[in-house]
Amino acid sequence: MTDEMNLPKNPHDRIFRKSLSLIEVARSFFQNHLPPHLLAIINVQTLALCSSNFLNEALKEKESDIIYQAMTNDDIPIYIYLVIEHQSAPMRRMPMRLWQYSLATMNRHADQMPEDDHYPLVLPMVYYHDSDNKAYVQPLSFFDLFRNPRLAREIFNMDMLLFNIGTMSIEQIATHKITGLLEFSNKLSRCKDFGPYAKEFSRIIDLVARTDMSPDTKKQYIDDIVRYMVVTAPITDSSVLEKELEKNTFLVEKKIMPTLADHYAARAREKALQEGLQIGHQEGRQEGRQEGLQEGRQEGLQIGHQEVARSLLNKGNMSLQMIAEVTHLPLEQIEELQRSMTQSP
Repeated sequence: MTDEMNLPKNPHDRIFRKSLSLIEVARSFFQNHLPPHLLAIINVQTLALCSSNFLNEALKEKESDIIYQAMTNDDIPIYIYLVIEHQSAPMRRMPMRLWQYSLATMNRHADQMPEDDHYPLVLPMVYYHDSDNKAYVQPLSFFDLFRNPRLAREIFNMDMLLFNIGTMSIEQIATHKITGLLEFSNKLSRCKDFGPYAKEFSRIIDLVARTDMSPDTKKQYIDDIVRYMVVTAPITDSSVLEKELEKNTFLVEKKIMPTLADHYAARAREKALQEGLQIGHQEGRQEGRQEGLQEGRQEGLQIGHQEVARSLLNKGNMSLQMIAEVTHLPLEQIEELQRSMTQSP
């Protein structure tokens, strides 16, 4: 039985809800007002009143609403959400409210029955009585609230649109041109080795470069995707990707390549740091001195910086000043490295 404190203050709503909280009265109400084809499906003998705390606060918009639970003849749970309206004028957006109530009821059921993989059926009903006993003239269908009811019905009734990039072939993705670059990158960001796909990656960049996107948007889009792949794509030999991208005319002309050099330099520095820490730990354990850790760390960093500098000098597409800034080595040391590399046989 509903608690007296939970009954609405409006006398019309109060007596109606109190009476329909009696299951025998509710059963008679539904037997008289449910469409015959639904009455033939629902087992009204299983009708039960949901507890007052079934709905969360967001759903308790009207204290007079009542929710019942029953079973269909084939043992499928169904809720009947009864909205009681004693208003002076009908509410145009009532069908939208009923959708919201139905969805909230399904979610509440799912929260309380997590072991059930299926949502229950929810049947919303409105009991309406205005002061002038006029006919209800507002839309009865949710779809009639739209400017194009037929299209709204088609969209809401269609299956979920799913684009599974995992099942698309690279050849198919490449035909998508602008979005093909994004889809290609996403598809291969978790592959075992991106190296074999580096050439195709560069080709798709060329396809995007030849589209009629605005120049600034095109540069930003390609730059962002290239950075994303350089950072996330697993690759056994980064030089494979680096060489392919260096041959890409668009990347070179738009000066995107220096940003890649910065990233590779940072990654090399990180690797050198880890190697330095490992050397330091080993020497520290062997000699029992904290100095071993610091010395090994510094030595590893220095070696790593020098290797990065040599690699960038070999490429020949960065100024000595930029290489010094990237590697954090003195400009004089970069110049000395360049001389030693020139003199080497």
